Amino acid sequence: MILEAVLFGRAKNYIDTWWSHQCYKNMTAIWQAKAELSRSRLDSQPDMDNFFSVHYQEHNEARLEHLQSLGLPISGCRVLELGSGPGDHTAFYLSRGCQVVAVDARKRCLEILAQRFPTVRCVLCDLNTPDSLLELDMFDVVHCYGILYHLEEPERLIRLMGAACSGFAIVETCVCRAKESTLEFVDEIREDCTQSLTGRASRPSRKWVFETLGRYFPYVYQTKRQPSHPEFPTDWNDLGDAPALIRSIFVSSKHPLLLPSLSAELLDVQGSLGLGHGFRALEHTAAERLAAMREKDEEISRLAAELDARGAVLNGVLGQLEAAGVSIHEKDLRADALEQAAAERLAAMREKDEEILRLSAELDARETVLRSTLGQLQSTGKSIREKDDLVSGLERGAAERNAAFREKG
Repeated sequence: MILEAVLFGRAKNYIDTWWSHQCYKNMTAIWQAKAELSRSRLDSQPDMDNFFSVHYQEHNEARLEHLQSLGLPISGCRVLELGSGPGDHTAFYLSRGCQVVAVDARKRCLEILAQRFPTVRCVLCDLNTPDSLLELDMFDVVHCYGILYHLEEPERLIRLMGAACSGFAIVETCVCRAKESTLEFVDEIREDCTQSLTGRASRPSRKWVFETLGRYFPYVYQTKRQPSHPEFPTDWNDLGDAPALIRSIFVSSKHPLLLPSLSAELLDVQGSLGLGHGFRALEHTAAERLAAMREKDEEISRLAAELDARGAVLNGVLGQLEAAGVSIHEKDLRADALEQAAAERLAAMREKDEEILRLSAELDARETVLRSTLGQLQSTGKSIREKDDLVSGLERGAAERNAAFREKG
């Protein structure tokens, strides 16, 4: 039965794996088609091409797939999307019933976003000086993907996030390779809409981001797994094969987030979401179930062996009892007889105890009477001795008189 279940699970895993691969191939084809269509519409705007490249779309797919895997409570929230670009992440929140306010420094990006999502409020703002966004009131979620490292002073935006966020902020950013808390500054192409508006940008270290978020949010986390993309390394101790741009994702919150996807400490080694979260999730679930089944099989085998051993011992004991001519029933009867005799003896002992108590009380009473009688006798004996002395005196006097009369006579 167990073997059949294992074989069925493996067969299902193979089918699910094949299906996930097909879905991933289909999604890649869709992204390529979207990119070609968008590029054809934007031939007159070459500065927007990078947004619609296959590389960029695959990068977005990996990030959104990872965002979905975190299990954050997003549905129905009011979301502030910082550095929205043309809205490649906006649909993620709209599909979950969220109200989105999109912010970008380039008017061209917001125009495209407004065409794609007419219900989204668009706000033009240079995020190097974001204080005006405080007029937008508070947000449940702040989405800050791919913008922090394009700023000259990223802490100003983090401070704004802390002031405008009542729930949690999700931050994805390029980082430098330094392990200490530091900011490195770089030049970018300001004419490219995917890069810095001013041409000057920064590359914070992971520790800098973690500590700076901690100054404006009471709870800061790093994701335990990275998106499935080369720019998201998993071993921060070995970045020899990593590309020029490396990225990390953080979650900061006004309230504790007890989620298995988040770590409250910086991790030197992270997991990877792998090839397609659905495929990986199925693979992971199948592996866990198979491991659990193997553990159960081992436990069943161990228990079966233990039962066999105990059965052998029991059979030996039963054999010894039968050889001695003593049955379990006879032992039960003997035990019952012993219990009955013990009960009778206990009852007799209790009766004797009661009799002893009664006799003791009676003796105490008699002792009291005897003491009283002895006292009376002692008093009576004293009177008798006095009378005896008086009689003896009278008798001596009488004798003396008789003797005197005889002499006279």
